[in-house]
Amino acid sequence: MPPALDAPPTVSAILTMVTLAGLFATWLDAQARVLRERRLAARAAVQQRAHEAPLAPGRTVVLGTVEVAEGEALAARVEIDQGGSERDNSGTYTFKWTEIGRRVEMRPFYLLHASGARVRVEPRGRAMLVDAMDGMIVVTETARTRYAELSPGEEVYAVGRLQRGEDPEAVRTGYRGGRQGWVLRPPRARDLLLSSEPLEQRFRRRAAAASRVGRITVLGTAGALLLSSSYLARVTAGRWTTGQVLDTKCDTDSDGTSCTATVRLADDRTLAISGGAALGEAAVRGSNAVVCDVAAWPSASSIGPGSNVNTGFPLVLVGLGFLAWHRRKALREGAGWNESPLVDEGKGKLAENARTVSQA
Repeated sequence: MPPALDAPPTVSAILTMVTLAGLFATWLDAQARVLRERRLAARAAVQQRAHEAPLAPGRTVVLGTVEVAEGEALAARVEIDQGGSERDNSGTYTFKWTEIGRRVEMRPFYLLHASGARVRVEPRGRAMLVDAMDGMIVVTETARTRYAELSPGEEVYAVGRLQRGEDPEAVRTGYRGGRQGWVLRPPRARDLLLSSEPLEQRFRRRAAAASRVGRITVLGTAGALLLSSSYLARVTAGRWTTGQVLDTKCDTDSDGTSCTATVRLADDRTLAISGGAALGEAAVRGSNAVVCDVAAWPSASSIGPGSNVNTGFPLVLVGLGFLAWHRRKALREGAGWNESPLVDEGKGKLAENARTVSQA
């Protein structure tokens, strides 16, 4: 059992509670994300079937074939500029293309619905494009641009608010009538979603990423409980008493000082308590010492005026840092390039991988 950390009991309690609370909060957040994304996936599946129904006003999904509007050269395009770098580790090269900027251009366009209706889509500067980032322009050895765009003839799901409205390309109705047609715009306070992949896939990918974070959090919590188990045993089941120090032995090596004190308690039981240099100072042979006696787990007992966490417990803080990094990485991967910076990396020299992208 690792020796106690030389920290005040109050600090030990705060350190333990904050760490365990952080792990629990991370786990709760992961579970909430899993439930939310799975619920959205189920709704998306329903919405995807809804495109087979006749068009009707309201929040809906429209599946159709892209047609550019008159006078427009494109429907939507996202360009991402990347800067390249490479590292040499004893002759083994790795490269990385990192996003340094992006440009989004959304134009009004049309979706030809299965019913034959022509739906005008007006992003109004608020849209999220979920499409393959399959275009690339290499500028220099360390600069390139990847892009995705909606092309005429491409089949796309569009989620927004559908209504009858002014359509400049619709046939005029009557002598004085306007040009009325179906118009799809962003929902209130939300972005218009344009996706060339089934919407259900997007949400299930994000749910899987959150689920991975939850599983790692469970492992991290198990490790934290293991390292703090003797401390928690002293806090919950320890009995404060006094004992006479019969003997104390200390050894010093490159890893530090470790001590073992043999103590006789008032009920004539004998305990062997291990610790660091602080134990050797507190447990002087022949003296009386304050002992936290854990009868159910003798090796968890300690000497001193308060209970402290084990020396290994601060490693949990390192684990929390790794968990935070992995959580951010997993959720970014689950989100895709449209919701996170685009980074491509792999093995090899940068000059030989000017057009290489990371494979999911």
